[in-house]
Amino acid sequence: MSKMTIEIPSMPSVLKGRYPQASCESHEHFFRVSSLDELNRSPMAVLDSNTNAYSVFAHEFNSILLTAHLFENLLMLQDVAHENNGQPWFQIEIPEEYFRFPALNDPRNYEGYPVPQMSAEERKEISDTVKISKEMLNYSKDENIVKNNLHKLEFISIFSFLESYVENLRVECLERTSHEASKDLRYQSLPKIMEETLEEIDPDINILLKKLSNNFYGFLDFCYLLRNLHSHNLGKVTPRFIEQCEKLGILEEDYGIKENGEKIIFGKMVNFPSYRKRIEIGKYITLSSVSFAFRNYARESVYIAEQYIQSRKS
Repeated sequence: MSKMTIEIPSMPSVLKGRYPQASCESHEHFFRVSSLDELNRSPMAVLDSNTNAYSVFAHEFNSILLTAHLFENLLMLQDVAHENNGQPWFQIEIPEEYFRFPALNDPRNYEGYPVPQMSAEERKEISDTVKISKEMLNYSKDENIVKNNLHKLEFISIFSFLESYVENLRVECLERTSHEASKDLRYQSLPKIMEETLEEIDPDINILLKKLSNNFYGFLDFCYLLRNLHSHNLGKVTPRFIEQCEKLGILEEDYGIKENGEKIIFGKMVNFPSYRKRIEIGKYITLSSVSFAFRNYARESVYIAEQYIQSRKS
């Protein structure tokens, strides 16, 4: 039996059969983002016929992902090398040399002389900083600090690329002036102006995006708030952040049930098919899992919009 896929009227042929139809919300919760990730493991292809907005986004997206992949591969290969040498704890406690100012480790800077050994004071300074960082992020492994900051760079960069994409679309496809498009992005949140822009280009784009996730723009709203939280409050939840999430209707009670049927409230839960996490005032929100979902939805939404734009030209 062939797998059911999402289809809507006037869907570009290249998109037909691309997206499995979720049988239920729980299926969507576990498989939607992963299925998009499987589709998008190669760099975004760019053709001469593509819009400038798409081309700019794709080149920037490819560049930041190459950088992220490089660092994750270097970390992984170093971990493997240490394991092969009988040191399986690299991920847990990365040697201080790896966090040292790079020029001090480079033998080419010392004309054949050995690089200066780390002093006890230098080791302690680095070790203390690593310890504080792990405590702030509630991590036990040194490697997780690096990966979290890498994912933060990726998340904030791709968010900026998506803002630029929408701004360029408004100029290129909706004939706004550069000044008007820039002003629109300054005075409206990305999710709102993106939905308005795609609706004006072709309402079917938004219909398809909302079929991929039952709250696509709600998730982008959460990412918008999260971008601001990490830019202005070190990524720690504030009462205002919870209030903003409440207004968007993206929180639900996180609770358990005792044997006697009594309901125990643990707190508030962010509830999306692709991202379900408890949030608490003063607690840090890590970006690794949300960045994975955001990266895939951002890339796919740009790809979908481009296919509709190209289909209108033909």
